Amino acid sequence: MFSKNIKSVVIIMIVFIMSLSSIVLYANCDMIAMLAKEGNTISQFGNSSGTYEYPLDFFEYLMQRSINSGTKANPNGYGVIFYHSNSTIITYDPTNLYNEDNEAWYLVDTDYNDYYYHGSVYTTGYDDNNALNQAYDVILNQHGCENTEASIVLGHARKGTTGTGSHPFRFNLGDKTFTFIQNGGLENGITPNEPNIKLAIHTELNSLGWFSNHSFNWIDNPANATINQFIDSELLFHWIMKNIIDTNGSILEGCNRALTATVDGIDLSQELLTPYGYHDWINCVNFILSDGEKLYVFRNSESEETENDIWHNLSYSDLDEFYAIKTYGTELSTRIDQYDMVCFSKDEDPIEYPNFLDIDYKTFSSGYNWTSFPRLVRNENINEEVDIIPILETIEPTNFDYLDFDADGENDLVYDNFTWNHVDYNIQSTTLYKIKIDPDEERSLIVNGTRMEYDYTLTDPLATDEYHWLGYWLPESQNIEDAFGDLWEDVKTVKAEDWFYGHHQDPRGPGGPGEPQYPSYSPKGKTMEYGKGYVVEFYYSEENPEITDFQWTRSETIEEPERKEKSEDFNYAEKAEYEVIDVIGIDSGITEIGVYENDVCVGAVVVKDSSEQILVYSDNANRDPVPFTFEITIGRGSSVPIQSYSTLNLRSGEYEEIPVISGRQEYSVIKFGKQEEPENNIAMPILLGNYPNPFNPTTSISFSLPNEQDIELSIYNIKGQKVKTLYSGSADKGKHSMVWEGKDANDKSVSSGLYFYKLKTNNNVLTRKMIMLK
Repeated sequence: MFSKNIKSVVIIMIVFIMSLSSIVLYANCDMIAMLAKEGNTISQFGNSSGTYEYPLDFFEYLMQRSINSGTKANPNGYGVIFYHSNSTIITYDPTNLYNEDNEAWYLVDTDYNDYYYHGSVYTTGYDDNNALNQAYDVILNQHGCENTEASIVLGHARKGTTGTGSHPFRFNLGDKTFTFIQNGGLENGITPNEPNIKLAIHTELNSLGWFSNHSFNWIDNPANATINQFIDSELLFHWIMKNIIDTNGSILEGCNRALTATVDGIDLSQELLTPYGYHDWINCVNFILSDGEKLYVFRNSESEETENDIWHNLSYSDLDEFYAIKTYGTELSTRIDQYDMVCFSKDEDPIEYPNFLDIDYKTFSSGYNWTSFPRLVRNENINEEVDIIPILETIEPTNFDYLDFDADGENDLVYDNFTWNHVDYNIQSTTLYKIKIDPDEERSLIVNGTRMEYDYTLTDPLATDEYHWLGYWLPESQNIEDAFGDLWEDVKTVKAEDWFYGHHQDPRGPGGPGEPQYPSYSPKGKTMEYGKGYVVEFYYSEENPEITDFQWTRSETIEEPERKEKSEDFNYAEKAEYEVIDVIGIDSGITEIGVYENDVCVGAVVVKDSSEQILVYSDNANRDPVPFTFEITIGRGSSVPIQSYSTLNLRSGEYEEIPVISGRQEYSVIKFGKQEEPENNIAMPILLGNYPNPFNPTTSISFSLPNEQDIELSIYNIKGQKVKTLYSGSADKGKHSMVWEGKDANDKSVSSGLYFYKLKTNNNVLTRKMIMLK
């Protein structure tokens, strides 16, 4: 056993280490943020009251927190950024900070010398070489600066342990610049057994090639940098942005996914939900994120006993003209509670999302959304049926056309004039639901409750040779083959929202029975995602007429979903069901393929390989079957029709000159024959399908001309009567697009029904159909 002296040394070391951990916990970053309400700017100056009521007060606070001495030293620099009221662009010129065109100021010093701000302008005098003074002048229109019109301001004083640089960090996405500041840190635990979240995020981003494709604010070559060169907050920011990109730009959903993901075996939500105190490591991710339009503020530090941790306090005030957020010490009027997310916007009251880590945030985009609800408020049974009405009514405004519960589409939940029909429907976590959202709309839904266990097993057997609408409840995304595990050989068909798998065999080979030959046969790129739903069919055999005790298999391999690129040349409307066409042997010059049914585009794909899968949304329910036709684009030219194609006979394995008829098969394989020349060399005018179709009340009509000539584009009703002439006169060579607003020559709205649009040129008359559906 230890001697008394050794015991004393051990005790002293433990106390010393605990003291250090407390110092690290308490000597932490500070941050401020301000967002001006509609019609106001932060640049509207007011006298300082010393009680955090004016923009100057928050600059004073940041100045006080940016000293390199005392009990609250922040010796690793500071930064300030602002957005203009009419812009989301951040410009930063480190060689010329003091000018009105600059929108970001930083001071970074790792040598702990005397380059930092000391005190306020009232106690030390004015120094135009100081970055905080420069930011103060420009943003608040002082010392000759004017008309800045700052709408959002973020400021940060840093106490860091790794990396050189300071917050706010910047990330360009499309036409927006996202910014990020954090109070807290992500580091290794006190003991070797504690998870290292920073390392896990770094490893995950590196495995995705992120560092080769994205720039960091403080590292010139992130792909070759060591992990200690990264600021942990900037790594977290990139991890959040990666998830925002994966959720098609949904900030709340992206943040939720980022903070609740399992990364390198670490369940981030559980680590961030683990309370910490005086002697635990931080893993605190209080942060403020902005897209130039709103502020998103998240807190996971303790909030009930703020006197125990004033260093990570986080609160806000509504100050009439603007909202303000700050850390440390005295709270503002409203405390942000632990695990809450608060969204601030210029023209709405703050929206609070309680228990943000313990929810599922769903974004329903326009079209059909194949979804499931692994998390629901229940009593005891994880698979208990729950009334769907309170869940869907939380979406404002509710805008569902219908919700398919069964594959036959007969049992639909219909929303009509704010009255629910079929209110007896319930929802189960293990079931797929298809939710339709109107075009150009997007709806969000937060689902509270208990998340299903990953090893949950269905109690009812699944009959083979039948379709089953199954939800997917595993927290990690993984390949379809891994998700089914030992049942993979029994899987016949899987339909997803944006891909299809069918285990069919080409009788000719050449790869042998069962080897994937076409896009639909291969599991490559077919990823199962948490909270999505899938239509599944298993093979029948006399020995195994049903699948019992079904559960998803959790593998160690996480697969990132491949997001399909949206077609730019073909527009179509998604439907609840689709059929599938694999196109093989695609020429390298083809960039997109569109599928048409009765002159209406019903599916398209952006070509990335010599074989592609197209999901076709046929509208064959109430009319005679018709053959599909195809159009292609080459480069960035207009679409041209395919003259001929051959279809694979799945029984004989031979290609035959027969068309694919809508509604007669679930799956087809084709290859193109002779192709027309691209737009630059087209010999005849081309009239394309309108979009959208059906439409209400506006649709776009496109056509291409081989040369300059006189044309007339007109609309006719089903009786052959001219409704309106959209254009008559000379038109240049190339592609043209015109909009019909659903009105006749007298500017009156037309009724629902079938209409024709006719293009008359020098030597041709081309006609296509379209449907007005009110």
